[in-house]
Amino acid sequence: MSTTKKLMTIVIVMLLFSAMILQADEPNYETPDEYADEQLTEPAEEETIDYNEEQVAEPRFGPLTEPFFKQMMSDRFHISGTMLANANTTEISIYRRGNNFAQVLTVQGQRIRMVMRDGYVNIIVDSQRSILRSPIGETDIGGATDFSELVFVEGGTARFSGRRRDFEEYTFGGQRIQYFVDGDRLLGWRMFEGRNATAEMIIREMNQRIPGTIFDIPTGFTVREVENFRF
Repeated sequence: MSTTKKLMTIVIVMLLFSAMILQADEPNYETPDEYADEQLTEPAEEETIDYNEEQVAEPRFGPLTEPFFKQMMSDRFHISGTMLANANTTEISIYRRGNNFAQVLTVQGQRIRMVMRDGYVNIIVDSQRSILRSPIGETDIGGATDFSELVFVEGGTARFSGRRRDFEEYTFGGQRIQYFVDGDRLLGWRMFEGRNATAEMIIREMNQRIPGTIFDIPTGFTVREVENFRF
């Protein structure tokens, strides 16, 4: 499985898991008023630029987003931001160092940390002193990365975070994803099913700063082993 697919799958699984822990209400797709003008409910009107028009072979990445994908393919990176999905706002931080991977979610004040290392995935809830753990086998997050399921489509402009921005669009597993950029900054991305936006991520930080303890597994917590938790 490609690194990008792993990251996307982890984000989706973690969002579902956090909702289960917090006993969230059934998801609805109404957008909060403060987001209505500039995020998920904005008109679908877009200006597109087909980068493939004069090219024989489809490029692996679009020219605007290629530097950011290369950074995410490296063996050390950190991304933090805010995700809006199912009318809920979630703070997300993602860290990778070599074959160690961590993601931290803050949902309704609850902090949930997922750590992949040593052949296991550990979902850690500090407030409950609990760990959900499952083997994932010999998973190599680094190494050769296959982006065959992430297909570059076109570039264009659309409103994102209050302004009209450049984006490059990809398809992934039947979904459309638009990655928004401003010069040398990746601003975030928006995911669609059909013409409906289903989730949006606004990036605050993208760098190589990794906290020293982010991959640590706490001791003294109640551990629940799950055999069929897979990515």
